[in-house]
Amino acid sequence: MPSRRLTERVEILEQRVGGLETLPARVDAVELQIVHLRTEMRAGFADVRQEIRAGQEVIREEIHAGQEVLREEIHAGQEVLREEIHAGQEVLREEIRAGQEALREEIRAGQEAFREEIRGGQQMLRQEMRAADEALREEIHASADVLRSEIRAGDEALLKEIRAASDETQRHMRVLHEEVMSRIRTIRDG
Repeated sequence: MPSRRLTERVEILEQRVGGLETLPARVDAVELQIVHLRTEMRAGFADVRQEIRAGQEVIREEIHAGQEVLREEIHAGQEVLREEIHAGQEVLREEIRAGQEALREEIRAGQEAFREEIRGGQQMLRQEMRAADEALREEIHASADVLRSEIRAGDEALLKEIRAASDETQRHMRVLHEEVMSRIRTIRDG
């Protein structure tokens, strides 16, 4: 039975290795395709570069022509803009002066209302802080009591463990002492 399984396994392995024998030919075919693709891509990139250079030259010429027209338009528009700005500045100054006085009055009224709101808010805030402070103190006291009882319980358990360990150590020390004394007697008695 085991030899049959081994024979089947060898046959399966031979079939798989037979399938791998065709792999070098397939790799060579892929390599040829890659070389062909590389050649085509180089030629295509060279064509694209030439087209880009030609397009860049056309764009440069168009930009230079457009810049000159733009400069002339800007110079003409600047003078008109200066005149409009000067006329508008005086009107704006008058409007600002009128608006400043109205704004001062609104600010004064708003400040007084704001002061009143702050005073009312401060009183409420003080009351809330007192209530929160009292609640926090109660929580701290409650937590402190629980913590004290936990520490006491932990201390008692630790003290019991220390006493047990001390008793065990003393017992071991007595046994060792007796053994040492026994050996000393044996050595002395000879």
